[in-house]
Amino acid sequence: MTDREPEVGHELVLDNRKLIIVFAVFIAICGAFFVLGFMEGRRQGFQDGMQTAVETAPGSAPMVAENPAPPSAAVPKEEIAASDLDWYRNVNRSEGDPAAAPRLEPAPKPAEVPAPKPAAAPAPKPAPKPAPARPASARQAESTSYSVQVGAFRARREAESVGRDLREKGFTSRIEVPGSADGLYLVKVGKFATRAEAAAMQLRLKNSGFQCFIKTN
Repeated sequence: MTDREPEVGHELVLDNRKLIIVFAVFIAICGAFFVLGFMEGRRQGFQDGMQTAVETAPGSAPMVAENPAPPSAAVPKEEIAASDLDWYRNVNRSEGDPAAAPRLEPAPKPAEVPAPKPAAAPAPKPAPKPAPARPASARQAESTSYSVQVGAFRARREAESVGRDLREKGFTSRIEVPGSADGLYLVKVGKFATRAEAAAMQLRLKNSGFQCFIKTN
């Protein structure tokens, strides 16, 4: 019997850690392909939406064909003029049609601000009431004064002599000059507002030896 040569080969042995790493790499590759596909689809959808918006937009310029017709197949000028005329007619019709024209809403009226009320004029002050008229008797009583008359003399020197006697005994007297040539010089003491005060002075003068009486001024 001949000896068999050992078979040459490699045996791949993967433990749990390596299996997890391989699985994670596979998931990452799948995620990358998914993201790229999502972004590409979104970009193409955005381009399609822009193209549709441009085509449906009113008044937009006509799209230029990728493969323009050769000069021999150009549209005649008469047809271009007729299409332009139809377009202007449609525009004028839409402008003249009140239903097609946009309705302009009237501008809202500004809110009316109430005018300020005029300030109320101050009430006039009542006129002061006139003081009630005082009776004549009260006015006469206020203007009346009383004096004690000691004597009446025709000669001034006699009146001055009595006045000296009064001053010596502590009384203040005055001499009233007569208003006429045949009048008398009157010797009086004091000038009192009430008759009671004059009566008190009269009593003092009588106690001092003078004959006197109360005289109204």
